[in-house]
Amino acid sequence: MAMNLIPVIVVGGAILLSSKKKRRRITPKALPPANQGRGEIFKGDSPPDMIMNPVGKRFSVIFRELPGTGHMWELAASPPDNSIKLVMNEVEDISEDMATGQETNRAFVFEGTHAGEGSLVFHHVRPWMKGKEPPVEVVEIQTKIS
Repeated sequence: MAMNLIPVIVVGGAILLSSKKKRRRITPKALPPANQGRGEIFKGDSPPDMIMNPVGKRFSVIFRELPGTGHMWELAASPPDNSIKLVMNEVEDISEDMATGQETNRAFVFEGTHAGEGSLVFHHVRPWMKGKEPPVEVVEIQTKIS
Protein backbone atom coordinates (compact mmCIF):
# COMPACT_ATOMS: atom_id res chain seq x y z
CA MET A 1 0.00 0.00 0.00
CA ALA A 2 1.46 3.37 -1.08
CA MET A 3 1.46 6.23 1.42
CA ASN A 4 1.52 9.90 0.56
CA LEU A 5 3.79 11.68 2.99
CA ILE A 6 3.13 15.31 3.77
CA PRO A 7 6.19 17.30 4.87
CA VAL A 8 5.70 18.76 8.36
CA ILE A 9 7.51 21.80 9.70
CA VAL A 10 7.55 22.67 13.40
CA VAL A 11 7.88 26.40 14.12
CA GLY A 12 7.79 27.61 17.73
CA GLY A 13 5.64 24.68 18.83
CA ALA A 14 3.16 25.10 15.97
CA ILE A 15 2.92 22.45 13.29
CA LEU A 16 2.76 23.67 9.70
CA LEU A 17 1.82 21.32 6.89
CA SER A 18 3.66 21.91 3.65
CA SER A 19 1.72 21.35 0.47
CA LYS A 20 3.20 19.56 -2.52
CA LYS A 21 2.10 22.34 -4.87
CA LYS A 22 4.86 23.82 -6.96
CA ARG A 23 5.51 27.52 -6.68
CA ARG A 24 4.57 29.62 -9.66
CA ARG A 25 7.62 31.05 -11.33
CA ILE A 26 7.54 34.76 -12.04
CA THR A 27 9.25 35.55 -15.31
CA PRO A 28 9.29 39.28 -16.02
CA LYS A 29 10.05 40.73 -19.39
CA ALA A 30 13.82 41.14 -19.44
CA LEU A 31 15.27 44.61 -19.69
CA PRO A 32 17.85 45.23 -22.38
CA PRO A 33 21.45 45.08 -21.16
CA ALA A 34 22.82 48.28 -19.64
CA ASN A 35 23.14 51.16 -22.09
CA GLN A 36 21.29 49.24 -24.82
CA GLY A 37 18.01 51.04 -25.38
CA ARG A 38 18.14 52.74 -21.97
CA GLY A 39 20.56 55.57 -22.68
CA GLU A 40 22.48 57.16 -19.83
CA ILE A 41 21.63 55.57 -16.48
CA PHE A 42 21.11 57.51 -13.25
CA LYS A 43 20.67 55.92 -9.83
CA GLY A 44 17.59 57.02 -7.91
CA ASP A 45 19.30 56.63 -4.52
CA SER A 46 21.89 59.26 -5.50
CA PRO A 47 20.12 61.30 -8.21
CA PRO A 48 21.71 64.23 -10.00
CA ASP A 49 20.34 67.73 -9.43
CA MET A 50 19.59 68.00 -13.16
CA ILE A 51 19.47 65.71 -16.15
CA MET A 52 20.31 67.42 -19.43
CA ASN A 53 19.54 65.35 -22.52
CA PRO A 54 19.12 66.00 -26.25
CA VAL A 55 15.81 65.51 -28.04
CA GLY A 56 15.35 61.92 -29.24
CA LYS A 57 17.87 60.41 -26.81
CA ARG A 58 16.92 58.11 -23.94
CA PHE A 59 17.97 58.15 -20.30
CA SER A 60 17.02 55.98 -17.33
CA VAL A 61 16.47 56.42 -13.61
CA ILE A 62 16.84 53.19 -11.64
CA PHE A 63 15.61 52.64 -8.08
CA ARG A 64 16.20 49.72 -5.69
CA GLU A 65 13.04 48.09 -4.26
CA LEU A 66 12.22 45.43 -1.70
CA PRO A 67 9.00 43.90 -3.13
CA GLY A 68 8.23 42.02 0.09
CA THR A 69 7.56 45.34 1.88
CA GLY A 70 4.74 46.29 -0.47
CA HIS A 71 6.43 49.60 -1.31
CA MET A 72 7.30 50.45 -4.88
CA TRP A 73 8.61 53.43 -6.81
CA GLU A 74 6.23 55.24 -9.14
CA LEU A 75 6.47 58.26 -11.40
CA ALA A 76 4.32 60.89 -9.68
CA ALA A 77 4.90 63.84 -12.05
CA SER A 78 6.69 64.72 -15.25
CA PRO A 79 7.27 68.08 -17.00
CA PRO A 80 3.95 69.78 -17.81
CA ASP A 81 5.23 70.72 -21.29
CA ASN A 82 5.48 66.98 -22.17
CA SER A 83 9.12 67.41 -23.21
CA ILE A 84 9.80 63.93 -21.80
CA LYS A 85 7.86 60.73 -22.39
CA LEU A 86 8.04 57.57 -20.30
CA VAL A 87 9.14 54.76 -22.62
CA MET A 88 9.34 51.90 -20.14
CA ASN A 89 8.70 51.15 -16.45
CA GLU A 90 10.03 47.67 -15.73
CA VAL A 91 11.25 45.59 -12.82
CA GLU A 92 14.36 43.46 -13.19
CA ASP A 93 16.05 40.88 -10.94
CA ILE A 94 12.81 39.26 -9.71
CA SER A 95 13.38 36.04 -7.79
CA GLU A 96 10.98 33.09 -7.80
CA ASP A 97 9.85 33.97 -4.28
CA MET A 98 9.54 37.72 -3.81
CA ALA A 99 8.93 37.28 -0.06
CA THR A 100 12.59 36.34 0.44
CA GLY A 101 13.56 39.97 0.87
CA GLN A 102 15.62 40.06 -2.30
CA GLU A 103 16.12 43.55 -3.71
CA THR A 104 15.06 44.34 -7.25
CA ASN A 105 15.69 47.22 -9.64
CA ARG A 106 12.87 49.32 -11.08
CA ALA A 107 13.96 51.11 -14.26
CA PHE A 108 12.15 54.16 -15.60
CA VAL A 109 13.29 54.81 -19.19
CA PHE A 110 12.55 58.23 -20.68
CA GLU A 111 13.05 59.93 -24.03
CA GLY A 112 13.15 63.64 -24.78
CA THR A 113 10.43 64.54 -27.28
CA HIS A 114 11.12 68.26 -27.72
CA ALA A 115 13.05 71.09 -26.06
CA GLY A 116 11.79 72.02 -22.63
CA GLU A 117 12.47 72.19 -18.90
CA GLY A 118 10.73 70.73 -15.90
CA SER A 119 11.19 68.00 -13.34
CA LEU A 120 10.51 64.33 -12.73
CA VAL A 121 9.04 63.42 -9.35
CA PHE A 122 9.15 59.87 -8.00
CA HIS A 123 7.29 58.56 -4.93
CA HIS A 124 8.11 55.46 -2.88
CA VAL A 125 4.64 54.26 -1.88
CA ARG A 126 2.35 51.36 -1.13
CA PRO A 127 0.04 51.62 -4.17
CA TRP A 128 -3.13 50.58 -2.34
CA MET A 129 -2.58 53.37 0.23
CA LYS A 130 -2.19 56.16 -2.33
CA GLY A 131 -3.90 59.27 -0.99
CA LYS A 132 -4.33 57.71 2.47
CA GLU A 133 -0.71 58.02 3.61
CA PRO A 134 2.19 60.15 2.37
CA PRO A 135 5.01 58.61 0.32
CA VAL A 136 7.84 57.10 2.35
CA GLU A 137 10.31 58.96 0.14
CA VAL A 138 10.13 61.59 -2.62
CA VAL A 139 12.84 62.17 -5.24
CA GLU A 140 12.71 65.16 -7.59
CA ILE A 141 15.11 65.59 -10.51
CA GLN A 142 15.18 68.73 -12.67
CA THR A 143 15.28 68.07 -16.43
CA LYS A 144 16.37 70.07 -19.45
CA ILE A 145 15.81 68.71 -22.96
CA SER A 146 17.51 70.59 -25.81
